[in-house]
This record gives sequence, C-alpha cells and structure tokens, in this order.
Amino acid sequence: MIERGDPGRLGAVATEGGVNFAVWAPNAAEVNVMGDFNGWDRERHPLRPTGESGIWEGFVAGVGAGARALARVRTRHLHLRKRDRETE
Repeated sequence: MIERGDPGRLGAVATEGGVNFAVWAPNAAEVNVMGDFNGWDRERHPLRPTGESGIWEGFVAGVGAGARALARVRTRHLHLRKRDRETE
C-alpha cells in the first residue's frame, strides 16, 4: 500500500500530485509499476534506470496514499513481481 513520506527513498511514496516509485533491481532489463490505479496494466507505467546504481524510478500522477501497487521486474530470463509492503 502506498504511504506518505520522504520521496528520496525506495518504495512507493505519495507526494503532492502523485506517487514516486523507486525499486532497486540491478539486473533488470525493464521495471514497470502496476496497480489498482491503472487496472493492473503491466506495461502502462515503466520506470527508468538511474545511472548505474541499479535503482529504477518514476512518478505516476493522480495516484494517492492507500492505492495498491506492485513492481514488475523483467530480466532477460525471469519475470518477478514485488508486492509493496503494506503500511498505514
């Protein structure tokens, strides 16, 4: 579940106007965010890599605290989905 907090950390953090997503996936070929805010569409909200850090990030406008979200990580050989931790 998305929470409010510091937008400079990993996870899903609600800010004014939307949510910042950040995932550490150093071996990923592609990372996307899906959730109840986009009909669980696996392709609609891709994240972008930040340099060589292994961190992928992005901003999705119009999403607020309490939304459900998953990060979909695709490597060359395997697809993983990471459930965001539930918080209040």
